[in-house]
Amino acid sequence: MSDDTQTSRPYGGNTRAAWLATATGIPIYVILSAVVWGPGVALYAAIADEPGATVDSAALAVIAAVGILIAVVGIAFVAHTVGRVVFARTNDQELGKAAVAFGAMAAVLAVVPVVLIAMGQDDPWAAAAASVVIILFPCALTSAATRALLPSVDRFAALRTAVIVLLVLAVIAVVVFTFYAFV
Repeated sequence: MSDDTQTSRPYGGNTRAAWLATATGIPIYVILSAVVWGPGVALYAAIADEPGATVDSAALAVIAAVGILIAVVGIAFVAHTVGRVVFARTNDQELGKAAVAFGAMAAVLAVVPVVLIAMGQDDPWAAAAASVVIILFPCALTSAATRALLPSVDRFAALRTAVIVLLVLAVIAVVVFTFYAFV
């Protein structure tokens, strides 16, 4: 088993931690988004009274586009900006508390697209509910899980390799979903 332990802590600095968080967070977000997509669409369809709701619905198309943007640029942007600040402030905390802080940070940040999506739709309550399920929950859970996994990803070379493989698969999944949704 490869234990390739890093000697400098924490994580070789905030820049390394931000890149590790980006590489770890994207696959987690893509997996969580895939899991909640169906229930989120069903919730939208029930509230909007649109039984056959698909990504062809304007609200779901916007939610899908925002989700794609979060996966492609949002996670990296947050990890390298606000995430660095939260990381520096929580670095000395227990891992569980730090993960909760990161989850709360992501939930607060995700409220902005949820509100904007809801405001721009014909049925704002349905769009808001679906956005909370499809956007906000995966953002918060991704951020918390990423922070919880960060020490292990930093410590073990095999886990970093697995994260990179998952990252590549996640990017492929986002490209496939984009073509499915918008082409």
